[in-house]
Amino acid sequence: MNRQTPNISQISDNLKLVSDLTSRMDERIKILLENKDATEEELEELRGKIKDIEIKIEMINVRVGSHDLKWSNIFDTIWKIGLMTIAAYILYALGLQSPPS
Repeated sequence: MNRQTPNISQISDNLKLVSDLTSRMDERIKILLENKDATEEELEELRGKIKDIEIKIEMINVRVGSHDLKWSNIFDTIWKIGLMTIAAYILYALGLQSPPS
């Protein structure tokens, strides 16, 4: 019977160790899950900020593009007027008349 008593006490000690180990594991898992939730919230916040920045960049590109297009149209019109003036001068210098309308 003396042999059984140490075995029972060892089993009891081992069960306590296993119980302690599982409770520590549970605590660590709980901490990891909390950290995961906090990290996911931060990622969502960052995604929102990135989306806002992308929208602002797109708006700036649209403004700059429309501004550039405006100047392009102005210079294109000036260029065409200049070409028509040169063509009219050449016709005048050659003594050619414009076609009848």
